[in-house]
Amino acid sequence: MAATVVPEVVVFWDANFGGESWRTNLGYSYVGDHWNDQISSIIVVSGTWQFWRDANFQGVGDNPWILGPGYYSWVEAVGIPNDTISSFLPISWGP
Repeated sequence: MAATVVPEVVVFWDANFGGESWRTNLGYSYVGDHWNDQISSIIVVSGTWQFWRDANFQGVGDNPWILGPGYYSWVEAVGIPNDTISSFLPISWGP
């Protein structure tokens, strides 16, 4: 029986994986007042994740911010403006 891979992400307050971090395998329609517009770097441990500018999975228009497994030391390097993420959700499961 194959093990199920749970999507997992770690978000960081500062670039280069600095400052506070938050590790989760859940999607959030709003990251909360403390984390809103604070995310500067991301590690996608597993799965594929979509990030949005606004709460309730809104605010990216025709250019969704989608990241697969990897280390993203500066969100602007992958087209996400710094300190703008307000919601995120796993959109696929996998390694």
